[in-house]
Amino acid sequence: ITADPYFRRRPPTRQGLVKADCGVTMISLLHRDCPPEGRVALSIKTDGAGQPVVFAHPETGGGLHMQDDPVWRELTAQPKFRRILITDGRSPVAVPLIKQLLAAGADSVFVGVSERWKPHVQLEQAVSELDGVSLHDLDLRDERSVSDLASEIGGKTDILINTAHHFRPGSMFDAGQTLRAKDAIDISALGLLRLVQTFGSAMLARAGDGERSAAAWVNVLSIWSQQGRPASAIYAAAQAAELSLAQSLRGEMSHVGVRVSNIFVGPMEEPWFEDMPPPKVAPAALAKAILKALNEGLEDSYVGDIAVEFRDRMSRNPKEVERLMWRG
Repeated sequence: ITADPYFRRRPPTRQGLVKADCGVTMISLLHRDCPPEGRVALSIKTDGAGQPVVFAHPETGGGLHMQDDPVWRELTAQPKFRRILITDGRSPVAVPLIKQLLAAGADSVFVGVSERWKPHVQLEQAVSELDGVSLHDLDLRDERSVSDLASEIGGKTDILINTAHHFRPGSMFDAGQTLRAKDAIDISALGLLRLVQTFGSAMLARAGDGERSAAAWVNVLSIWSQQGRPASAIYAAAQAAELSLAQSLRGEMSHVGVRVSNIFVGPMEEPWFEDMPPPKVAPAALAKAILKALNEGLEDSYVGDIAVEFRDRMSRNPKEVERLMWRG
């Protein structure tokens, strides 16, 4: 018996006692293909309410549809059979992400594109070659644009992946930084808030719709959202504001079982980061990390060598990282 509203909505779940190789016996959620006797593999997951659970699944085999187990899908947000919105089709990660989501079995992929009149050859070519992909007008700076699209596909969106960002380098002392700050915050923090007000509300209402329920929300964020960087002060501040909202969103969504994953990434292989030294994150690698976060139900992921080193250094000595940022 639990007072958590998330669990009160769920039917009884299959559980069992599993004795680990180390000798500890624990209560575990069970995959439907687990035998009454015999070996199983264990993994630690977070359930829809954000609580850690142990999950047992067959050690070998399991058949072609092993990942279709309802408990497994409840503990993850796998794209298979789901309808997914990518908010920024102009992001360098959009095209490889579309391809990987479809390869993973997504039913359909909606792609938001601002200023559709501007050509985007790579995206348009990919859409023309792939089934199940559609382009839609979406400008996160325009509340009407976000609201209109939500009224059209908000009730169909099972997973939302927010790929929008607005990187512009520059010190706070550079001319014109106030206007840059307005643009960056409008896209990053306020853009996320507009999505929450429209698509988020629709996903909350659909969180208990069984097999076709809303499942996950993914935010792609810079590692600088966790630490100011003088050489990109405005961008880091806007990302920090977005991260704060994303963490609050996770708390709100946990009551109904919609997962919120934050993907932290260093400089990417795109023109705005061309003056920064390698290593940089390839768009395909970022797309792969997003897919892994969905498949495994991860809350936070760090992508690329710089992001992983940043995470490790921050856990050991945040002040050291702060001073490293002073050097750019």
